[in-house]
Amino acid sequence: MKHIAYSDRFTALCGNNPIPDGMLCGNGDTGIVAGVTRQGIRLYISKCDLWKADEKCEDSDGGIKPAGYIDINAMSPVMSCRSEQRMDDGEIFCEIKNDTGSACITVCVEHKSGCILLETDVDGEYTVPCLDAFCGCGSISERKEDNGITLISRAFKGDGLKFETRCRVQMKRVSENKYILPVRSDLDGDRYGSFNLDAADEALFDSLKSLDRLWWRDFWSRSAMRLPTLPDVENNWYACLYHLAICSLNPKFPPGIYGNFITNDNAWWKGDYHLNYNYQAPFYGVFSANHTELSDCFVSPLEEFMKEGQRLAEKHLGCRGVLFPVGIGPLGMYTEYPLSSLPFERAFLGQRTCAAYCAVILIMRWYAERDTEYLKEHIYPFVSAVGDFWEDYLTYENGKYSVYKDAIHEIPYYKHDFNPKKHRREIESKNNLLALGFVNMVFTALIDMADALGVDADRREKRLHIKQNISPYPTFIRRFHRIFRYTEKGIAWRNDNSLCIQHIYPAGNIGLHSDKKMLKIACNTLMHNDRFTDGNATNSVFPCAARLGINPDYIIEKLRLNYREKQLPNLLLNYGGGCLENCSLTVNTVNETVLQSHEGIISIFPVWNLNVPCEYENLLANGNILVSAAAENGKVKYVRLYARANREIKLEIRGKSSISITCDGNALPHGSQGNIFTFSVEQGKHYSLI
Repeated sequence: MKHIAYSDRFTALCGNNPIPDGMLCGNGDTGIVAGVTRQGIRLYISKCDLWKADEKCEDSDGGIKPAGYIDINAMSPVMSCRSEQRMDDGEIFCEIKNDTGSACITVCVEHKSGCILLETDVDGEYTVPCLDAFCGCGSISERKEDNGITLISRAFKGDGLKFETRCRVQMKRVSENKYILPVRSDLDGDRYGSFNLDAADEALFDSLKSLDRLWWRDFWSRSAMRLPTLPDVENNWYACLYHLAICSLNPKFPPGIYGNFITNDNAWWKGDYHLNYNYQAPFYGVFSANHTELSDCFVSPLEEFMKEGQRLAEKHLGCRGVLFPVGIGPLGMYTEYPLSSLPFERAFLGQRTCAAYCAVILIMRWYAERDTEYLKEHIYPFVSAVGDFWEDYLTYENGKYSVYKDAIHEIPYYKHDFNPKKHRREIESKNNLLALGFVNMVFTALIDMADALGVDADRREKRLHIKQNISPYPTFIRRFHRIFRYTEKGIAWRNDNSLCIQHIYPAGNIGLHSDKKMLKIACNTLMHNDRFTDGNATNSVFPCAARLGINPDYIIEKLRLNYREKQLPNLLLNYGGGCLENCSLTVNTVNETVLQSHEGIISIFPVWNLNVPCEYENLLANGNILVSAAAENGKVKYVRLYARANREIKLEIRGKSSISITCDGNALPHGSQGNIFTFSVEQGKHYSLI
């Protein structure tokens, strides 16, 4: 099937809501949002590195900004419109009609050159495409035309900014209906090389268009999901990866809350990197989907902020390691609450776990690929600094390590009438679930990582002692069921949000092979309230449900309910606040139902209803093993593995008590314990399981 999002209604993109409902495309750096105005089509242009880097105060107009737009207008109002987000080819198609005729456009952004490619087909009284720049917010904007080339630019410069930036867009008409628009930033470096627009012609346009389609063909070849009886779920699986691919390929400027889908100057929270789940959540599904490259950008702002994070930890809490605030931006920038002008807790909202939350994605990546070079250069230095902080911040008492004065929810220090007495329970809390889960996750990973690198042997004993003696997760009886308590001392329960289950997912501390009593408590907690349509919860609740073995039909039913109630025409989900954070929802949830490997066992179709046809190719299991499998009519039809590393594997196939394994036509010996099979694989070889 073709994977397309479409709309046949008007789209309004000029309001205050920063979540666009128009169709999207991009090359991972430059983003396009297609909108329909009263008079025609408007294409909004944004770029990942066009920020007003103003960190003077929380109410500043800083943040990520749009660069410009392209208008194709008519003399009479639009009567009807139709648009498509053609995800297979990475392009947008729009058609509008009025009483004079119609106008169609096709647009994409080519990856290597960074050029927007615009093609028009006009029948009636419509203007040629007009390129113009956004202005305002103290930007320096210009537009000029010279020798058939239109140039616009928007820049943010000045002594009060953390860094300066400028984005330039040129447009040249290279044939009757084709336009090439190179997009450049002062911060690009040699990313796109040189481009001679003067020499550009129709042949170059066609060549760039072909190159872009080849890029998308290669992108989609890395993994696949086929769900013939659930076409909406399948389409959303591809949309998750598409949304991230079009905004996450600038290595220094990863996507914030609104990616590069920017249509006005008022992105909420400045479109920043909110570190208490919003920044991390879009990346949850990229590893199992075999698209690790989409997370390459993730570590950059963390590394840029590490020096400041170390200063904060030492100055304010007397600890080694790193302490991160809730909101940061690129290149070491504060966004919401800079400490130069505001009290300490305004930046942290009472939370100490933001840096540990960032470690989630790096730890996921390590276990998925086991790339020791990337581990040494990027992952271990950061996760080790997180561990240093918690070694100092934890309190050892009565044989257990406890966490004090770390709020599980944000404490509203930003309110003008904030009274600490009203929030005493949160401020003085002890052992919140989130912190306990992250501490366990971090020290488990640090032991494994250090062993893999052959470093810090002298620190192993201390790390292991913390892991083995961290305080247990608090529980209590509520409505006749034992469930997790939000804190040991402090807040007990909330009916919204998902912080009661994030020690399960994304921290990965409980799963199908965990202690049965703990698994029961986890299931009770997840199902205690209906959290499956909670905007802040969906990106962790659904994969958590799969990790705990909740009825797969229920999971899929609730997933589709979210489509019906919360989905925009471009397949983004609108819960009224964040945006990109939920783009991982479907890909991550489906992958967790058909393949799990986080507990050292590769489980094939661990939760999936085997009567629902499903076939997938090249999902990535932890340990750098690609898995392809199919199920239908209540049975697993086949399982194939491709080893990208030498490894011993523990494998579990739903409903199978015996298997045969072949490699290059030869039977492979294996051991078994119950329904778990153990065997060794060699890098570069394929394995079939019957």
